Amino acid sequence: MRNGIGKTTPASLDQLGMFSSLLCSVHCLLMPLVFPLLLSSGLAWLGNWRLEWAILGVTVLIAGYALLVGYIRGHGRPWPLLLAAAGLLVFALSFS
Repeated sequence: MRNGIGKTTPASLDQLGMFSSLLCSVHCLLMPLVFPLLLSSGLAWLGNWRLEWAILGVTVLIAGYALLVGYIRGHGRPWPLLLAAAGLLVFALSFS
């Protein structure tokens, strides 16, 4: 994920962000189906709210960094930042 000079490229940050978003989507889709199996197999900790917030925190850090780097070094448009903020707001409201 680094170019030849040793700097993290915006493209690699975008790929990392897309991958973490994909993992989050798969997690959210499968959890309602898999959670009963986790309870019966002793892996209920995978459905713990602390793990959910840890995954969210890591994803927000990666996405925030990638968005800021893209804004500063690249396009300079505020729309990706605003869309990300709106998405985080909707996600945060879903927990309350």
